[in-house]
Amino acid sequence: MKIKKRYRLIVTDESRLQDVWSLRLTTRRGILLSVGVVLAAVVLAAVLIMVTPLRSLLPGYMKEHQRADFIEALLKLDSLQNEYDRNQAFLRNITLVFDTDRVPTDSASMTKPDSVNVVDTIMPTSVEEQEFIKMMKEREKYNASILAPLAAEGLLFTSPCPGAVISEQSHNSTKARIIIPASGAISSVTDGTVIDTHYDTSVGSYSITIQHPKGFLSKYSHIGQPVIAKGQSVIAGQRIASATLPTGKRLGYMTLEMWRNGEALIPNDYILPHHAEGVDAEDL
Repeated sequence: MKIKKRYRLIVTDESRLQDVWSLRLTTRRGILLSVGVVLAAVVLAAVLIMVTPLRSLLPGYMKEHQRADFIEALLKLDSLQNEYDRNQAFLRNITLVFDTDRVPTDSASMTKPDSVNVVDTIMPTSVEEQEFIKMMKEREKYNASILAPLAAEGLLFTSPCPGAVISEQSHNSTKARIIIPASGAISSVTDGTVIDTHYDTSVGSYSITIQHPKGFLSKYSHIGQPVIAKGQSVIAGQRIASATLPTGKRLGYMTLEMWRNGEALIPNDYILPHHAEGVDAEDL
């Protein structure tokens, strides 16, 4: 009977002259163990390359900025190719026009078309894409940052003063400067509850803050004596304060600010579509 060769792998601590670990193997087991170690190393390396940024270090792998530059270069090359084809078509036409030996014919029929019509290969919208588009439309339907009138659906906003207009300087400002006639009075822009009234000593006028439904909040500054109290409910157009008019001026002004769920809004998008035109600065 043939005796099988056996091998022993020993790890020795030379400082203590002790065997730390040993492994007995036959030839077959040694080969299987070697193949298993190699396969495990290959699998581990593949996983590391696929799930980590190490893949960007492989030869031939295109980095993000290189990919963007490559796409831009392709677009420029396509535009240059189209321009080149047009120039070549123009030169061919010129050559035909100046060729006295050519057979008289319509030169336009002999030219190559400047461009070739490309068949649209875009696939029709799938059911999943239609559902996604519908979901996004519903999500943004009441988003004040997308479209202000939709965000205020169900609320009726009115002018804070009859005959008032917004100054051109505050057209896109969150602090709208409202021009008020001398006979005007300040009113609430919509239904709500008064949450604050106080006298601002820094500007020498009153300020009123009103909480409205759907997360809306309005603040009226540079106004006269309030005629409502804190905690009182008001309706749209109800008078809340008198207007202030500088001495010797025929027009006054107030400041209107609006928020929705803590986000500052542009009042002109909601209640004042017109701007102050022909208003002399000396009148304010």
